[in-house]
Amino acid sequence: MKPFLPLAVLAASVLAGCSTSPAATISGGHQAVHATPVRPTPHPPSTPRPTPTASAARFAAVVNANEAKWRSYEANIDACTAAAAGTSPDDYTKSVACVRGTEAMEASAKAATASLLALSTPPQEIEPLITRVLAALAPIKDSKATAACSDVTSETCLNAVDTVDQAATGLVDALDAWDQATQPQ
Repeated sequence: MKPFLPLAVLAASVLAGCSTSPAATISGGHQAVHATPVRPTPHPPSTPRPTPTASAARFAAVVNANEAKWRSYEANIDACTAAAAGTSPDDYTKSVACVRGTEAMEASAKAATASLLALSTPPQEIEPLITRVLAALAPIKDSKATAACSDVTSETCLNAVDTVDQAATGLVDALDAWDQATQPQ
């Protein structure tokens, strides 16, 4: 059993993280290494809310710069749906213009999302509104309408347009909440 004792000491020192602390002599003249007890790290204190890096006015400027075109798009959904169902050359022309409007919505949603996120943490009084606007923009910016509508008559394009149309209603609801919260009463 004595030949294994140095191996046991070696294993103990490896398991102890190769740290050497005061050694004790054990029978047979070999030294045993005492491992330093590992103390659990205390949990860090709760992370404080980051300090806003932009004013509410800067966030409002991004929303306000896009609000009219977002509302206009949503207001024209029924007319665009009727044009897509039509059979006349005028209906086709209107329908193509509506698809291009969908592509513009996707682009503006991407740009507005990037601008809002670049401003970092919103002031606490508008944070829920910004969160709601970003959530409403997400399906629009992720719709891939531009790529899907290289053929405006394809099923893929129709699905992308439907996605944007459905999300546009939620976006207008978020804009209504924004207007109610930011307009003086």
